[in-house]
Amino acid sequence: MRVGTVGGALDSGDLVRLLENQTGERGGVAAVYLEGRTLPRKVRALIDFAVDDFGNADVK
Repeated sequence: MRVGTVGGALDSGDLVRLLENQTGERGGVAAVYLEGRTLPRKVRALIDFAVDDFGNADVK
């Protein structure tokens, strides 16, 4: 689970872990778009956010 996103809520007890012993497959994340086309600002912002968020993630 990516703790960085929900770590505070887990620490406070607002969220609880379920199925702690279960793990899923790990894989990459990709954003695919056509070269040479201007991306809408909202899409570019989402990609930038995801890159930053996943790059700083505390993955366990």
